[in-house]
Amino acid sequence: MLFDQGISLSDPKVVEDFISSPLILNLLTNLANRIGEEKISFKILKTISKGCAHEYSIEGYSPWCFLLTDNEWQIMQFVSDLETYFTEGYGREINEKKSCPLVNHLIHMLENFVHNNSFPKTYLYFTHAGALFPFYSSLGLFAHFDRAFENYWQNNCNTFGNEWRSNLIMPFSSNFALVLYKCSQSHDISSYKVLTLLQETPVTVKGCSSPFCPLQQFLNTYSLKESNCDLNQICRI
Repeated sequence: MLFDQGISLSDPKVVEDFISSPLILNLLTNLANRIGEEKISFKILKTISKGCAHEYSIEGYSPWCFLLTDNEWQIMQFVSDLETYFTEGYGREINEKKSCPLVNHLIHMLENFVHNNSFPKTYLYFTHAGALFPFYSSLGLFAHFDRAFENYWQNNCNTFGNEWRSNLIMPFSSNFALVLYKCSQSHDISSYKVLTLLQETPVTVKGCSSPFCPLQQFLNTYSLKESNCDLNQICRI
């Protein structure tokens, strides 16, 4: 698609503005002074952040984590939330659209199982965060994100008002599950419901009033025509 054409999308302006804000520049200056360097780039800062996260998740300890203060780590967490929300989530309309093959297959799987009890009862897919973030957007999960981010640093770096917390919705081994239930002996589609779970915890997706959703209601929300799911068209320049 775009990658095959040698094209990469630049960061949204809201992300670039925050990265170049006085808050981040001050963080870089303080870090450079702390470790005895004349200057530290934002790229190095992100490498430190990733080094801390990956080593700590495996070893339970990382010296990289001691290079920033608690307040600075909250800022870096907000940077991660901001980047993923606007580049891989709701910030780009194309993200929701490019998830349609996965959503379509999910719909077809449910419909086929209802009409054919011999159809495979379990599907397992393994992927990366780059596929799950857009998929969550297509399901309407974690949509709230206050763009007035400067206010957070005037109020004790509180980011907890946002639903989109990248470290919580996309931890290592993140998983999404949809379970189909038959709630009566009837073969009518009204006897079926679906339960949606994220990290083994029930979540309510767009179009449903609770995590335990009537199948017909779910299908009405997410059924897509094949003509609307051509990635060559969605990802073309």
